[in-house]
Amino acid sequence: MNLQLAASLGVTSVLMIGFLSLLNLIATPINLVDHPDGKRKRHTGTIPLMVGAAIFMTLLIALILTPRDTNAIVYHEDFWPAVGILLAVLVVTHAVDDIRGISALMRLTLDVGTPVMLCTIALLKLDTLGWLFGDSETTMERWAIPMTVFSFVAASNAFNMTDGIDSLCTGLGIICFSTIIAPLLGNGNPESQGLAELCKLVIFALLPTYLANLGLLGDRLKSFLGDSGARLIGFMAAIALIYYANKNYIHPVMAHFSLAVLVCDCLILMGGRAFDGRPPLSTDRWHLHHYF
Repeated sequence: MNLQLAASLGVTSVLMIGFLSLLNLIATPINLVDHPDGKRKRHTGTIPLMVGAAIFMTLLIALILTPRDTNAIVYHEDFWPAVGILLAVLVVTHAVDDIRGISALMRLTLDVGTPVMLCTIALLKLDTLGWLFGDSETTMERWAIPMTVFSFVAASNAFNMTDGIDSLCTGLGIICFSTIIAPLLGNGNPESQGLAELCKLVIFALLPTYLANLGLLGDRLKSFLGDSGARLIGFMAAIALIYYANKNYIHPVMAHFSLAVLVCDCLILMGGRAFDGRPPLSTDRWHLHHYF
């Protein structure tokens, strides 16, 4: 690891701590807080829901400071602006949902509309599933956008469903981005190293939240992900994995192993609810964190 990258990673964690400290101060005045209800939410006291905004702002600045190799990860000149704007809309809209709630139709429109815009503006879509059947490659063609939308919606909801115990969702995010980095180490491809460096930035942005919610950095930095934070992590993971698969750094059908725990939890939850005669997205205490 060169000194410039090491400095960027250190600055990323410091920025995250700073933004958490500042944003937690305004959480109560704007009502962006989580209240215990004695049922599903059994935490003590009122906890800020500022992690999503803090992660976004931290990474926005960190990307400006990061080594130039990461800038190789573009499809065209509008790629990063498009990704940044769409993720900002995602964070703000779900923060509003955390504050006052939005309709299920609006939430679905946002979850589907964001990846559609990523496909059409940022040109980020899942074009292939690799060599599923012998020697022929399975390309998506007209199904590329629907498959990409499905991947984004699945990833964001899978992360959101695991967000119910301190640091679980954040820890699974760190594991996900770590598994993306591992096969890229030492392969000598500048573009793949750029992807690895971006994933490291995400990990170092998540680490302060992970440690704070375990009580290792004091109560002042404790803050929950909320819908905005959990879905932001899911969308960033989907962006990295789709890019990862399209560049053949891994067989596309293997990409979901980075999300194995989340995917299994999501499928078991939705299957159990359907078997019980309830809507798959209804609420209950059957989540992985409830068993923990």
